[in-house]
Amino acid sequence: MGEPKQARIDDYEDLGSIRSEMWYHWVSHVFELNRYRAAKFDSEDFEGFRELLLQEDNILEHVILRREGYHKAEGFLEAAVSKLSSLGIYEIDFRELVIRSFDEAIAAAKHKGMPIKLKTLFVYSCAVDLDALAGSTLPKYLERLEFFHCDCSPHLEKLLQDPACKIWELSLDQNEYLTPALFQAGTSLRKLTLIDIPNDQALLSQICGAIEGLGISNEPSPAEISLLEDCINNNAKSKLWFLELTPFYLPLSIVQLLGRLLTSPYCKLESFSLGVKVSGFFNIDIDTDFLKQRESFSSCEYFSLPLKEYQDAILSNLEANYSNRIQRLRIRGEWASKLLEDRWLRVKYRNALFQKSPVLAQSALENPPVTPSTTKLFMCGHTASGKTTISTNLVRPYAALCQCVSQDHASTVGIERRTLRFGERKKLLIYDLGGQEVYHAFHHYFLRGSDKDLFMVVCKVGGPGGDLETELQYWLRFIAAHQTATPARKPTIFLVLNIFVRHDRFLVEARAAATTLLLKYKDKLDFVQGQRGDHYFEVNGLNARQVQKELKPKLAIAVGEMINEVTVIPWTCDEVIRERASSTPWYHIHKRAQTIVQQRVVDLHEMSKAWFQGEKEDQAFAAQYTFICLHDMGEVVYFGADDTYQNTHPNDKEAALIVNNAVLDMPWFLHTVLGIFIPKQDRNNTMKWGEPKWSTAKAVQELKILGETAEGNIYFLLKLLCEMGVLIPDGMRSWDIRWSEPRNLPEHLIVPALLRDEFTGWIESEQTYDCWGRRLQADDTMKGFVLLPSGVFAVIQAKVKEMCNRWGHGSNIGAGWVSFQEDLIQVLVTIGGDYKHWTDRQWVDIMLMVPKEEKRGLKGEQFMKEIRDCVVKETNRACPFIKLEEHALNPVKVRQFGKASRQQGSCNENSKSCWALQEVKQMVAREGFDYHFTWGFGDSTSALELLMPSEVNEIIQPRKRAVEEVVKEYNQHIVPVYQSQQQQLVQVEIPKFESDDMSNLAKFCYQLHKRQMQGIQIYMEDFKVSITDIKESLQKLQKGLKDTENALIKSCSSLLESIKLECPKLPHLTMASSLLLKYSPLIGKRANISYLCEHPSGCHPVDLKKYPGVPITIPNQWFKKYSNIFVPAITMCFTLAKLGKVAMPEGGELVGTLIELGANGLKATIDSCFEGDLNNRLQPASKDDIVELFEYVKKNSPQRYGKDRILMMKKCFGLVKSPSGWVCKDHHY
Repeated sequence: MGEPKQARIDDYEDLGSIRSEMWYHWVSHVFELNRYRAAKFDSEDFEGFRELLLQEDNILEHVILRREGYHKAEGFLEAAVSKLSSLGIYEIDFRELVIRSFDEAIAAAKHKGMPIKLKTLFVYSCAVDLDALAGSTLPKYLERLEFFHCDCSPHLEKLLQDPACKIWELSLDQNEYLTPALFQAGTSLRKLTLIDIPNDQALLSQICGAIEGLGISNEPSPAEISLLEDCINNNAKSKLWFLELTPFYLPLSIVQLLGRLLTSPYCKLESFSLGVKVSGFFNIDIDTDFLKQRESFSSCEYFSLPLKEYQDAILSNLEANYSNRIQRLRIRGEWASKLLEDRWLRVKYRNALFQKSPVLAQSALENPPVTPSTTKLFMCGHTASGKTTISTNLVRPYAALCQCVSQDHASTVGIERRTLRFGERKKLLIYDLGGQEVYHAFHHYFLRGSDKDLFMVVCKVGGPGGDLETELQYWLRFIAAHQTATPARKPTIFLVLNIFVRHDRFLVEARAAATTLLLKYKDKLDFVQGQRGDHYFEVNGLNARQVQKELKPKLAIAVGEMINEVTVIPWTCDEVIRERASSTPWYHIHKRAQTIVQQRVVDLHEMSKAWFQGEKEDQAFAAQYTFICLHDMGEVVYFGADDTYQNTHPNDKEAALIVNNAVLDMPWFLHTVLGIFIPKQDRNNTMKWGEPKWSTAKAVQELKILGETAEGNIYFLLKLLCEMGVLIPDGMRSWDIRWSEPRNLPEHLIVPALLRDEFTGWIESEQTYDCWGRRLQADDTMKGFVLLPSGVFAVIQAKVKEMCNRWGHGSNIGAGWVSFQEDLIQVLVTIGGDYKHWTDRQWVDIMLMVPKEEKRGLKGEQFMKEIRDCVVKETNRACPFIKLEEHALNPVKVRQFGKASRQQGSCNENSKSCWALQEVKQMVAREGFDYHFTWGFGDSTSALELLMPSEVNEIIQPRKRAVEEVVKEYNQHIVPVYQSQQQQLVQVEIPKFESDDMSNLAKFCYQLHKRQMQGIQIYMEDFKVSITDIKESLQKLQKGLKDTENALIKSCSSLLESIKLECPKLPHLTMASSLLLKYSPLIGKRANISYLCEHPSGCHPVDLKKYPGVPITIPNQWFKKYSNIFVPAITMCFTLAKLGKVAMPEGGELVGTLIELGANGLKATIDSCFEGDLNNRLQPASKDDIVELFEYVKKNSPQRYGKDRILMMKKCFGLVKSPSGWVCKDHHY
């Protein structure tokens, strides 16, 4: 039985990608083949093809042949089997005579000592003699075989059961070929690709039990996915570890179902690939019925499928399944963002630990994943709102006692935990969160997915305190912000009005505020209905009987529902969680262990000994895997899976502090350890906190007093607090600090939550600076549903200061800000925007002031990029549900911050403070760099001032390449034809632009993209171009490109200018759904014909939603006569699309599809439309043919227009007659 060259079948490029690449490059001349790796050859010049293959510099690997006679061409097959990796046969019989020619070619090649390189055979729309193929030598060399629309016998098992056969991948379009004999032991088959999932469960189970990989080409139905899930996850004999889906279109709802297939703890898949078949071979046969089913989708949506949503849906399910084994994941190619890629790498790292730990896998067979018997309730609310009193009364054993001893107790520090039992199995762990703002910075470390937990928001009614509605809205947004990336359900909220003073005015105001916010947040949060029918509870927190009567029954129901919905977890995690709910304050890791670990800070080697009675490396992997799972569930604090520490060297003692240790007692850590640095205070109206600066020696001494006497544990806790942003090292540069070596400890530790210093501004004059600012804010800020938790700001503040130290210059830090200066570049990061209003933190502002004449000023942009990446990464790590949007700040606002600290609001209350950066880039791409963005009161900023150099380069370079590409092809393929017709048509000139500053800018942007800070520093030493020079160069380039675009559009518009007619001259075709397909398959089918606006300033398509054109049936031989007439319109549309000059209207437009078809240029687009060669087809369009075509269109137009040509043109095509031709209403004056 044959084996592939590589052990894993998912190492190979999928057949669909190869097929699509071949189909895209349709060539009819041998000299064109040398440009591509894969192509479709439509010519009988096999002698020239053979000579090309034998050349040493030949890059061709994959080819589809469309003409007969290739097997008769002397030496061609001999060269093909030794030089090509893949060969496709299209609409040519593949019978005994042809197969014998392959055998002879292989024998001749081997006789000459040439290797047999051919491993893949595509056979399309052919009559195939399988018996002859089985008896040939081809199966001894082929590894991959695909049949599509072929007429052949169904007895494939005869081919595959030959011991000499090496075919391990088979792709079929008909399930009737599938027989039980095909999957018997002894065949070489390892991977099978089908069009649809077989609806026969017995057959599908047999397939899963016989092969390693399964591919599906069509969109699966929910029922088929359910059947596949059953055969993979619930089939003990299944060997399937690789699943690949490549449909033409896949709705997000189906992707979510596929994601759920991966959530099963019994899923054995190790590799999963989700691609979408692009325009290629298979879609030429898509019929009108299919397109009618998709009429609700615009062409933009049709081809720009939601990549980010796809990847997020799959990742979220993998993150939730702690037993999944996926090690390779491909979701439509590259990751949509660095954040998604980071999430995947974390999941992959966790899964790798599971795979490396056979002891854990073996133990999982004896102790399968379990459903947790506990769930968590978080008590939220402002300080002194009665949270502690209510939680205490909930767990009181004797509810008959009406009242607690006293309401006068100290404020909760960090977090406190209590346990409430419901029967023998169900336990509710109540986490009482400290209400003071300084404690909010640490809640997100154990609140890891609010959609998985219960929440009780307590509001104080009556008595002294803040505004009830403001405080309540803060906590509702706080909960919404802490959901998982793709929540499966809404967070469950118990809204409790704790009545301190029973007065009608207070109650009316409280009920009104609660009702208002319930209506606002009902789509985001699930509010539990109270005993009286309202979605809130009214209790007196001091009355234990009332508290239990009102809240406990509803809590019991919610706990039961939550436990039923929670995904299963590894038994090792369940051991920790269940023992946590015991009465002892210490954690018994495993009862069956000979030694009981009773530590709050646990070493993974000790945990390995407790569970598995050993210290082998694979057992340490099991403990680390458990730590990661518990951290993701919010049960422990463990940073060993972060990208900084993944795959570190075992001898790295500094990394080992984090990798080898975890905090198992979260309440102790946040209550007692945190209480050292934020001392416990008695409740009063004027709360005072401790000093923000500590000596490291004092901190070490205080931790020793707690009883954590192990020196390694003390330094682990300090390093962990620094990682969390609770503490910031001060007095040494970050790379010199080594917590594993006491002599390299920082001199001081800063508690950022206690800082009160305000930013004092920069002294330098604002006149000499370019000012840039970026705001990163939650994407639904304007809706008011989500805020950025203060915990995120604490970490960002710590990380930014660490980066400043790493870059080699000092920094200043204060209440909500970090600033530094380097080479006269001023950088300020304000953490949380207007940080004085703690209820409305939704953004982070990054501001730069760069000297205009500073030759090394571009270094500031690197600072911006590093800080921006840090903000995005830390926000996603803490709250993956939050999606950040980037905005460009008003430069006036940046200058105000730099000038004086007292002006920290927006520059004017009525002026706009920022523009969405994506919107800025889109406007610049459409309008140019001269476009001005207004801020109010006549104040405006040009795009060139608002964008940083690399952002400008990011916009202008693709535009420059697009202009150069389309101009070059236009001059080469279109201009010569029309010049021969006495047209005054000249070649369009491409602007020359080779200045040093643009070259330097390109180098800088490359380094910036690669995040190579050291390389940038070295490069900047020789960088002598100022930002002012760069801007002047960019403006020059922009003007040259704009002039070139205008000249190109004007030239395209004049292709048929010399032909004077009363009828329109520029037709194009679309299907009923406005989706342009290749024209040739439309023969005999219904399609819509439309005309372009013929205005001299630039021809363009009209809105096809408003004016769909005239439906016609395409007669046979139509394009042999009329293709020349369609070429000018296709040229015009393609040119406009490539230059970004035509925006897609809501109803869909052919432009997006033209770009899809023309991925390789203008010539390839026209070739694709007519399935022929442009050079042979493009001839002058005659007046008679244009008129004849229009008469046919008139004949098929709606009869109600009769002979009224003017009315028909207006209603069907949106065009009216003018002296310059038929134009749209916008160009008709």
